This record gives sequence, structure tokens and C-alpha cells, in this order.
Amino acid sequence: MILRTVERAIDVLYFVCESDNPMSLTEISKALKLDKATTLRLLSTLVHGELLKQDVQTRLYYIGPGILRLSRFWRHDLRSVCQPHLKSLLDQFDETVCLIEPRGLDRICVEVLETRKELRVVAELGRVQPIYSGASGRVLLASLPEKEMLAILDQVEFLPLTPQSVTDRDQYLNELRLARKQGYAYAIDQVIVGSAGVSASILNPNGGVVAAVVVRGPAARITKEISKEIGAAVCQVAKDIEENLSG
Repeated sequence: MILRTVERAIDVLYFVCESDNPMSLTEISKALKLDKATTLRLLSTLVHGELLKQDVQTRLYYIGPGILRLSRFWRHDLRSVCQPHLKSLLDQFDETVCLIEPRGLDRICVEVLETRKELRVVAELGRVQPIYSGASGRVLLASLPEKEMLAILDQVEFLPLTPQSVTDRDQYLNELRLARKQGYAYAIDQVIVGSAGVSASILNPNGGVVAAVVVRGPAARITKEISKEIGAAVCQVAKDIEENLSG
């Protein structure tokens, strides 16, 4: 026996997840030929379950962190492919290495390999941060087509995570274009004061952004000078992972 309400909720979830951009209530109801009241109830249930999120300002809906639980097996496959490459970065630099996935206006840490050094950046598996934050956020956005990148930036509010966080849109855009030019991003004091990260994005065979690999550590060790060496390494690792994914 098929429960019609559940079937409709699944339709709504698929529709929002398959969209490249956040969706409005009107867009969703029209596309699925549902009345707004029914659509709103379904969306509210999905938001409550964290399968979707709603931007408090734009009221648009997009993928929520709860999707991670549903994508457990796919993530396992992605982590399996990435594991040896992430381990090579850990062995080379002995700093914390993370795998970060984009999720709408957020980014989520889906894998962590930590250094054994006493002074280190501790990354929390499953932690959700704003899409624009840190080195990984910069490469995830910089790897998007310009129009899509700007559309996302139009929806975010640059709330500072630290006193040093970049909150000026023009300055941030300059950093994104630099990351696009050099292939990696270097960020310091943007998520945690005293920490720094170097990141490169992983693309699928169609050029879509899959994830980002980032090396994180104390800013005293991951300086601007060494970031060039780490940048070359994360770019190579990202390319190696892309080859494995396409194969």
C-alpha cells in the first residue's frame, strides 16, 4: 500500500535536491502540481527532519544536513576513494586533513584524518559551517560557474566566525578569483583564530563540484610561505581523486 503523503514528500525532496538553486514554495508547488498549503506542510516536515533547510531571509528551500544520513553509502564510497589520497597528505605534512562537501548554503565535514601532534586543529566530523567560510568554502564557490557562484553569494549573509573573518563582498570575491586562478585557496583566522587551511576542490567528470580536500593546522605552522607547497600538493591530490572517480 502506497501512502500518498509519503510519496508526495519524497517527490518534494527529490525536486529540491535535484535543483541547482534554492527553491521557493511557489516554484515547488507549481512544478509538482500541489496546492501551496499541502506543499508547505510537506516542506515543514522535511525541514523539521533536517532533510531540507529554509533560509530565514529569502524563505527559499535547499538541501539540509540530514541528507548526510541518507547518503551514508555514497559517502562511504567517496571516502573509500579519497582515503589513501588524504592519508598521503597527512603523511607528507603531518597536519589535520579533511574532506568537505557542499550542501546548499552550507558545507559539511564528511571525513577527518588528524595529526598526532599535541598542538593541532581538531576538526569535527559532520560539522556544518556556512558555505563561504574557510579555505574549503572558498574553493567550493570558486569552482562554480560565475553566475552560480554569484547567485549563492546573493543569498548568504557574511556573518563573521572570528574577528578576522572577511565580511566585505568585494574583498571576498577577490579571494575567490585568486583561488580560481591558482587552483587552491589559503585562509587564515577565518573559522578559528590561530588556525589556517589550504584547500582544493574535487570535480566530477562533468565539471560539477563534488567536495574539497583541505589541510588544516595552527597558523604558526601553515604560513603563507608553506601554503604554496601545500597548495601544489592538495591540487595534485584533488586531480588524483578525480581520476579515480571518473574511472
